[in-house]
Amino acid sequence: MVERADSATSWVNWSGWVKAWPQHRAWPSDEASLVESVVNTDSARVVGSGHSFTGLCPTEGTLISLDHLSGLVSHDGQAARATVKAGTTIRNLGPMLHEVGLGLPNQGDIDRQAIAGAVGTGTHGTGGKLGSVSSAVAGFRLVTASGEVLTASDAAETDLLEAGRVSLGALGIMSEITLQCRPSYALVEGGGRLPVSEVLAQAEAMRDGHRHFEFFWFPCADEALVKTLDDTDIEPTPRRRRPDGEDSVDDIRLRRFCELARGLPFLRNPFHKIVTKLAGDRYAGGSSPKARWSHEAFPSDRNVRFNEMEYAVPAER
Repeated sequence: MVERADSATSWVNWSGWVKAWPQHRAWPSDEASLVESVVNTDSARVVGSGHSFTGLCPTEGTLISLDHLSGLVSHDGQAARATVKAGTTIRNLGPMLHEVGLGLPNQGDIDRQAIAGAVGTGTHGTGGKLGSVSSAVAGFRLVTASGEVLTASDAAETDLLEAGRVSLGALGIMSEITLQCRPSYALVEGGGRLPVSEVLAQAEAMRDGHRHFEFFWFPCADEALVKTLDDTDIEPTPRRRRPDGEDSVDDIRLRRFCELARGLPFLRNPFHKIVTKLAGDRYAGGSSPKARWSHEAFPSDRNVRFNEMEYAVPAER
């Protein structure tokens, strides 16, 4: 379905920072309608859940949304592979895979992204020996600008597969993606607050000693928040996740702190220390380690919107 967009109606990304005023909007629900949307426009961009912080999606032409292109297409339990529609969000994908006994080998701290967006932009999780989300791609179907549908896999058209893994949408629009998964597995969370100097001194050992290691540091605080995840045989307990966008007490508190500190910069120093202290319990396994199925262990619910930049630094530096 292609609609002429209201000139007064803008599209905004998740954070609200990136905006666009497209002439047309399209919400294809299958590959055929995706092809139709592409060939009936001179200029198009595609958007998943809009979680990229860069200007990949803005266009004055047609903005094609993958929101309606969602769901599990097929799975192969013996090969631990699943084919999914490209607009499926990682949050929805986790339970779908778990129902058929599978789990993603790695994912990030945020799971709002559409799988095609996570693949195309190189979205990653932690893990010194693990790859990004795109490294799990074993094949895909790609709609090109001419409307041709190409198929790539690790058995055929391998050059296209490698080029398409992190292509920022430059080659076309993925309609389906086949993912190399692993049998469903549980992870146990550990961590807590540690002095920044201690975290930096032990970073290499913690990276190598855990399947996943990460830390969060508010620069005016003397401590950092450490989170680790490891494979476990502990019986996982279900995690109640709030509906997307529903604020918790901590969300409300953090948002108010951020708004105050933006207007009153002298509050940033105590704010960083308070938030570190309050958040410490979230990342502490304590005497009763928290074991969750992988798709429930990886993500944090982040309803306080933000903008982000990332830098890759050689590990030895």
